[in-house]
Amino acid sequence: MLALALLVLVAGAWSHRLVHDDAFINFRVVDQVFAGHGLVFNQGERVEAFPSPLWLGILLVLQGTLGSIVSIEWLALGTGIALTAAA
Repeated sequence: MLALALLVLVAGAWSHRLVHDDAFINFRVVDQVFAGHGLVFNQGERVEAFPSPLWLGILLVLQGTLGSIVSIEWLALGTGIALTAAA
């Protein structure tokens, strides 16, 4: 029964997949980090630009390890669904 509930959850998450506005802020910050500019939205602006530091850390690790294989958008989507299923 638990496996069925998990399957329904994952299928529903996949069929209703969506990336909201704040995700693109994090994607931009990840791009800036790998461009060598640090944790900023725009180069030269020293403000906290990321709305969720833990999620940004997860994305940085994923982009550093799997970024050459999969785009950041798909990494975030797959990781979000996987973490939801694990919870």
